[in-house]
Amino acid sequence: MPEQPYDFAAQVAEKIRRARLSGKTNFIIVVAEGAAGAVDVGNEIRAKLGLDPRVTILGHIQRGGAPTVKDRVMATRMGYEAVRLLAEGKTNRVVCARGEKIINRDIEEGLAMEKTLNPEEFEVMTVMTGT
Repeated sequence: MPEQPYDFAAQVAEKIRRARLSGKTNFIIVVAEGAAGAVDVGNEIRAKLGLDPRVTILGHIQRGGAPTVKDRVMATRMGYEAVRLLAEGKTNRVVCARGEKIINRDIEEGLAMEKTLNPEEFEVMTVMTGT
């Protein structure tokens, strides 16, 4: 996760070691965008652990999928908002969703916004995955 420093020894190597000791031979490692490079992590696993990982960039797969009805409706609503803003002469805006509501922000404000991690979601993920 980009919100926490990346530590290969603790977050990858130690977890693989424990999993292997418990008899597991297959692993899935998810690397958050901005935390580390998936290819770099794969190379580190190869170099330091002697394993041969298969790296898949999920975003490449996701971009090829068919949109759901909800995706299409959201895209239409956001496109409508973008055109409405342009028709009003407003530029340098970013259109985004907050819950079910479509909002817009000044692009500089949007870029400066701190991206936060929901501590409750993180706790649930930690408990559910055992990591």
